[in-house]
Amino acid sequence: MKKFVATVLVVGLMAVVAQAGTVNYVFDETVSGTWEVSVEVTPVTGDTAGLSAYGFYVNDTASVSYVENVLFTLSAGGMVGMQLPVAGYIGVNYNAGNMQTVAAAVPGIGISPVSVTSILEGMYPSMALGAKALLGTLPTPAGLGVGDFSQDNAGLYNGDASGFLAPSEITVEVNPIPEPMTVSLLAIGGLFVAFKRKRS
Repeated sequence: MKKFVATVLVVGLMAVVAQAGTVNYVFDETVSGTWEVSVEVTPVTGDTAGLSAYGFYVNDTASVSYVENVLFTLSAGGMVGMQLPVAGYIGVNYNAGNMQTVAAAVPGIGISPVSVTSILEGMYPSMALGAKALLGTLPTPAGLGVGDFSQDNAGLYNGDASGFLAPSEITVEVNPIPEPMTVSLLAIGGLFVAFKRKRS
């Protein structure tokens, strides 16, 4: 009997874990020292709700600022989507984040891209899993890399009201622009391969 109860508990816990959903923060360097911050949400199976709260760090740096996407635009009906963003230094680390207002939540943030038009007209984009939704732009000093960004928190508006995710359910992806030397070496390698193919 004890073994049966233990098995039921383990299966139950596994079901809870499987229901949690995941969030992936993506930092793409667009030009030297400027990064786009996006989010990808993998929701609970069959759930179409998106991001309810987010937070991230730029570690141990100076002169960082953050311009959020239009997720908190004011409209005739009041606040839409996110509240006003919170950003500033906590010690030596720059922290930025925001959360949705329950009364005017935008479904699909992190599941579908969010545009100015779709928010202002109240026409939210269709749900498409795997789409990156732009959170904002992060002008930073040049030279930041993979180890300079980290997650703070993330929350989902799930049907099961799971709320904030555990750290293990939040991942970070950083895509810096390759250095000129790296690009040159890749180009030389490509030419060498093409030359060898032509000769053979």
